[in-house]
Amino acid sequence: MTITDVDGNIYSTIRIGNQVWLNENLKVTKYRNGTFIPRAPLNFSALGTTSYRSPSDYATGYGQYYNRRVIENGEVAPLKCRVPNMDDITELLDYMTYIYPTINQRVAAVSSTRVYPTAHPRWDVTPIVNPSNMSGFGFLPSGYDFLNTSDVLTHADTGRFGSFLISNTATTTVHFVNVSLGYTGLFVPFFYSNLIMEGGAWINAASSLFFPIRCIVEQPKIVMML
Repeated sequence: MTITDVDGNIYSTIRIGNQVWLNENLKVTKYRNGTFIPRAPLNFSALGTTSYRSPSDYATGYGQYYNRRVIENGEVAPLKCRVPNMDDITELLDYMTYIYPTINQRVAAVSSTRVYPTAHPRWDVTPIVNPSNMSGFGFLPSGYDFLNTSDVLTHADTGRFGSFLISNTATTTVHFVNVSLGYTGLFVPFFYSNLIMEGGAWINAASSLFFPIRCIVEQPKIVMML
C-alpha cells in the first residue's frame, strides 16, 4: 500500500504488529487543506504561535523538520493517516519488545542500515549495535533544529540520533520520541517543557525545536456484533 500527500509525495508503508506506518518521514510543505506551512526565518521569536518548517538542508534526505505548532494548528498528515500519539508509540514498543526482547535487538531492528561512508541519510556514529532494520521501520538519525543562544536557527546531531514529533504535544510541552544507536535505547519518550539544549545548559524556548514527523495509517474500527 502507498500513501500520497497533498504535495504529491508518495510513501510506501510497513505493517508492524497491528499497526501500519509510513516508512519515511513526512515531506509535505502544506496542510491537508492546501494551506502553506512557511519556512522558518533564521532568526525568529521563540515565543510565537506560528507553524514553521525548518529551512534545513537535510530535509531532502530526512524529511521536513517541523515545530510543534504545525501539529497544533492543522491537519498535516496525508489523507488516511495521522500523527502518532503516545498510545501508538507504546503499542509499537510493546510489540517490538515481544519480538525483540533486548534493547540492542530492538534498536537494531528498527534502524536503517545506511551507515557511514554511505551518503546521507545515514548513521555517522560507530554504533553499539549494527542496524538490521528487521522490522522495516527504517528509522534514520535526522537530528533536529533549534534556536541557539543568539536566537539563530541551528542544526545538530544528524547522523547521531533521530527523533519525531507525536500528536499529544500540549501547549507547554514538546513531546518527541528519540532513537540512537550509540547512546540510548529504543523509543524512549522524552518530554521537554519548552526547553532546548545549548552548551550543556537548558534554555527556555517555546516552539523553537524542529523535528521530523513519522505518520501512522488510520486503521478501520472493527465493530463487534452481538
